Amino acid sequence: MRKTMLIPIVFLLMPLAELSAQDVWPVKPDDRVRVRAGAIDGGDFIRGHVERLIADTLILRSDDRAATVRIPLGSVERLDVYRGRHLSGRSALKGAGWGFLGGFAGGTIVWLIAQEADAGAGEAFEIGALVGAISAGVGAFVKMSADKWEQVYPPVTEPE
Repeated sequence: MRKTMLIPIVFLLMPLAELSAQDVWPVKPDDRVRVRAGAIDGGDFIRGHVERLIADTLILRSDDRAATVRIPLGSVERLDVYRGRHLSGRSALKGAGWGFLGGFAGGTIVWLIAQEADAGAGEAFEIGALVGAISAGVGAFVKMSADKWEQVYPPVTEPE
């Protein structure tokens, strides 16, 4: 009699129990993620969308590959979820730097051409500086926004 009463109680309490896989892997299908797994791609990040999460495997539609990638959960070193784009001063500075380098190279070419045409060095410098400044502005604008990723595994703990 006791055993027959225990069975319904167990079934009633089962939905209250938390599954550990839900706790550790807070991703759902179609989430855009980047995963670093040492056994796959030499530890580089793999970017893609979650297709399925089964007992011990993350199945990912990779951005770089045509097929799906099966990643054993035991090999996952880091898992980040895409949270959109945000403005980034660091990215803008990188873009400005690359833009300036490109503009400087273009300005140098203009200066060399001007030297062959017997134009004044002052005019060539002004043209090169203008090209460099415009290129730096374009580079900063293009790289101003960057992807925002949130690390979800391993969980990040903030110091108290």
